Amino acid sequence: MDRYDDRENVGSSTRAVMKLTDTERRILDLLKENPAATQNELAAEIGLSNSGVRYAMARLKEKGLIDRIGSHRNGGWRLNILEKR
Repeated sequence: MDRYDDRENVGSSTRAVMKLTDTERRILDLLKENPAATQNELAAEIGLSNSGVRYAMARLKEKGLIDRIGSHRNGGWRLNILEKR
């Protein structure tokens, strides 16, 4: 599973790294593979309730890690993350 640096100031000695739950990490991994995935599809893949996925995705949006692009019916998710190497 990939690790994520949620905020990184390249060229600076300071880095702010947000803590992510396992659920948030799994959602990010799945959205990386399929940005058009629905919350229902994510819930089925992860084995969580729809409301659990909705809550985790709301937290990811609050942290600025994902954005919704396009309409609810035909849109997708954009990931705003820097991956650790």
